[in-house]
This record gives sequence, structure tokens and C-alpha cells, in this order.
Amino acid sequence: MSPSPPRFSPSPSPSPAPSNSVVVHMTDWRSIFFVSFVVILDFIKVSVIQMNSWPYLKSMDPNVGEEFYGVAKSAVTFGTILASLASGYISNYLSDTKPSFLSGILWSFFCSLLYANLEILIVQWRKWAFLALEFLIGCSGGALIIWRTQLAVSSTDRDRQKATALLGIAINLSFILGPVIVLSTKYVFPVSLSLPWHAQLSIYTAPVYIQCVLCFLSFVLLGFFFDGRMHLAAGANAARHGLKGKARADIGGTESESVPLELALPRREGEQCEMIRPNYKELILFCFRPFGEPRSARLPLKGHKVLRPVKLDHLAIFACFVVRINFSAFILYLISLSSPFTMAAFNWSGEQAVIYTMLTHGVVGIMGLLISIGYAMRIFTRFKERKCILASLCLMLIFFLVTFPWPFLSARMPANSCAFSWCDSTPTVNVYVYHVALVICLGFGMPVGQVNLDTLYSRMLGPIKQGTMQGMFFATGESMMFFGPPLMNVAYKMFGPQPIWIFEIFLFIFGIVLWLLCYHRLMPNSESFGKLPIKTTKCGPLLTVKTDGGLLHAD
Repeated sequence: MSPSPPRFSPSPSPSPAPSNSVVVHMTDWRSIFFVSFVVILDFIKVSVIQMNSWPYLKSMDPNVGEEFYGVAKSAVTFGTILASLASGYISNYLSDTKPSFLSGILWSFFCSLLYANLEILIVQWRKWAFLALEFLIGCSGGALIIWRTQLAVSSTDRDRQKATALLGIAINLSFILGPVIVLSTKYVFPVSLSLPWHAQLSIYTAPVYIQCVLCFLSFVLLGFFFDGRMHLAAGANAARHGLKGKARADIGGTESESVPLELALPRREGEQCEMIRPNYKELILFCFRPFGEPRSARLPLKGHKVLRPVKLDHLAIFACFVVRINFSAFILYLISLSSPFTMAAFNWSGEQAVIYTMLTHGVVGIMGLLISIGYAMRIFTRFKERKCILASLCLMLIFFLVTFPWPFLSARMPANSCAFSWCDSTPTVNVYVYHVALVICLGFGMPVGQVNLDTLYSRMLGPIKQGTMQGMFFATGESMMFFGPPLMNVAYKMFGPQPIWIFEIFLFIFGIVLWLLCYHRLMPNSESFGKLPIKTTKCGPLLTVKTDGGLLHAD
């Protein structure tokens, strides 16, 4: 009686296998949990520093204007764009994301420490030091944005949305922890305390010192326990040099062992299947081809032919970039204009603006946390990414329509808090209507849109080294943050909020129309499996055309 064929399934510990088979890529949840700590650190900075920067700057230099603040916000974005592109390229070159993470955290620590002590300078130099630190803070955030690449290389196509949702949980936790830190310091330090080196410990600076402590803890945690090597890229480099591959740590191997290269084919539960041995040389050339090499050649397997994947759909990628710009335009308004606008429209002081903004962000963080938990538990996975992104765009469009200063509104900008020529003739929305719309848009629309956009974009790229493409994706959205703040603040000072709202409305309309036009093309790479001709084998169905970006995954 002949022995039964080997049953194929990814084993927790590697067993000896022939060296001419395909690497099975499994989700590295350990890396994703470590990256979540970095994401919390990076986004706490938004609540602790970025959202309070305008009141802090006004408290240090009352004569500073909105135009200078807009230039400072552009400096943040410029630093973020430069650092994100550089960190993406360097991480791809080194096949390791850890250097970018550590340098970004260390840079953030020193920038936060200097930011909290700006008051030791003379008044004339404070705004210029503030401008320089905004640029450096942007550089630190740009280096940390490599978490997008780490997420892509650490998760399989099937687990991508769950992994993105886990990082969404981290983002929303930061939006809860940030306001808690800021508001707690308000009660611990109801009045500013003078420090021995002539700085002040206040609601603006005390949270920044806590940020420094978090940076130190994150640096130690990642420095000793995090492995940022891009395992797929490391295997490719080893194959090019004729070396043995390295075993995945999360599969249970050690660095001295060779990777088990077994071809993973889809199968039904309980089925047995035979191994299909590919041509080793052509398989390596196919899976680990240089970026940009033509994809028209075929990869021969014994008895079957599998085509290389088609080229990326550039129009669909462009649609994702436009939606990224839409989301960035909404964040641009929040960072650049929400504080000056709410202080003028609702007659708030600097401390009132900080407190109410933090309360709003706390509610938004709780809503976003619940949504991200739903995605992590696969409760919302029945909803397609395309539909969720479209719904998010519509919600943001509705926000600007609801809060637009329509002529039929009776309320006007308060004269004592608004000193511009357009104040008397500009209607203003009700404070409760504004904040309810903001909470719905930020608490529901933004997390749903971001989770699904990041998931869809990374799945459209496939399991390649995504450092450069993710850097370009992030930099495209941040370009709006670079050019927008000075233009937005100048337009606000000269003409009021109407032209800014009109611009946002038309931008979101364009994004929605383009998304609808490209709707049928916005498909993850793996979903094309179900729409292609197949051949039946002893293992079940075998695709006869393109593969999932060069690797077959065992889900």
C-alpha cells in the first residue's frame, strides 16, 4: 500500500523540504503590535503639540499673525514629505525599517524637549525657533511614517484589513490618550509654574514633557525587542547571491536554517494534495524580479503555466492618490484653520479652545476606537473597501455643506473676537451644529475611510517592497499640507471662510466623481483570482493566469 500524499498546511515549525519551492508568507503579528506602539506615539503628538500650537504660539508672541502660522504648518509638512521619502528609500535599500523607526523616535524626543522650552528665548526669537522646530517635528513624523511599509510587509493579503484595523485602534487610542494628558495637566497645573531654567510648566508644555517620556520608552522597546527586517526582501537578496534564505522568526525557525520553500495552493479543508515542483531558476527570477522589469514572461510549472501579474492599474492608483488628497484637505483644515476659526466664531480664549478641542477629540477617539475594533474582529469586513471610502467622502462633503456660512443664517461673527473687515457680514454656524457634524465626520467618516484606503492601496500594490510607493502615497497627500496652510490662512484673513469652504466642497465633489468613474477598476490584486480561468488538479483549483503579486499565499 503506497503512502498517502503529504497534506499541505503551513506548519508552526519548519520541516525539511526541498529547496525548490515557494516561500509561504504569514502575518507577523508581533511586528504589527510593536508598530502599534509607534503609531500611538506618533499620533499623540497631534493632540499634544499640533492641535495646541496656535494658542501656544500666541501666548509666547501675541503679535504673531495667521500668515506666519500657515508658513509654520507648511514647514511641518515639508519636513514630513522629505523624511517620508528618505525613510522609504533607505528602508528599501537596507531591507529594514528599524533604523527609520529609531531615528524618528530619537528625533521626536529632542524636538519635543526643545519645543517645551521655547519660552527661555527672547520674544523676538521665539516664533523663528518655533518655525524651525515645526520643520524638525515634521521630519520626525516623516521618519515614523514607515509604519505603513512595515504593516504591508508584515501582513498577508487576507489579514491586511485586520492589521490595518489594529493600527486604527492604536490611532484612536492616541486620540483618547492625548486629550486625557492635556486635560489632566490642566487640573494638575491650574496656573503656570516657573521652572528653574526660566521656562513655564503649563497646559501647553506639561503634555510635551510626557511626550518625551513616551519617546524614551518607545525607543527602548523597539531598540531591544523589534525586528524590522523585510523578510521577503531578505529572501530575495539571498536568492540573488546564491545564499540560503533565512527562516521567518514568527514561523519558528532560526537564522541558521533555510526557509522551507513549499508551493502553497488553495485547498478545501480536509483535502490532501500533492506537491507541485516548479522550475527553481525561473521561479526565483519570477518572484524576485527587479522592480520595474517587464511582466510579460511566463513562469512554467510542471504541466501548467502561470502568467506574471499585469502592470499596476495607474488610473486606479491615481484615484487612490486623489482620495488621499481629499482626506489630507480635511486634516489641513483641522490643523491650520480650525483653532483660529473656532476662537473667532465662538468667542473662545486660547485655553477654552484647547479644552473644547480636546473634549471633541476624546469623543472622536472613542468612536474611532469602536470602529477599529469592529474591523479588527472582522465584523465590518462584509463591507467592500470601495463602498466604505465612497461613504467617507460623502460624509466629509456633507460636513462642509452643513457648516458653510450660508446667507440665510442669522448669527454673525462676534466683533470682539474677530478683527477682520469681513466679520460683520459673515454668518456663522451654531456651535452645537458645528461640533456634532465634526464629531460624526471625524469619529466615523475619517477612521472608516483611512482604514479602507490604506488596506485597498496596499492590496492593489501586492506583496512587493512597498517603501517607495507608500512614501509617494503619503507624500502626495502631504503635498496638500505643504501648499495649503499659507494659502488657506491668507485667504481666510482677506476673504473669510467662504472661499475655503467652496474649495473644499469642489475638491470632494471631484474626488467622489473620479472614484465612481474608476469604481470597477479599484480591485485588490488577490480578488482577481475569483474572476480568472482555472484548471482542476488533485489539490483543487489551480489558476492559469496571474498570481498574487508573485507569491501564492496560504490563507
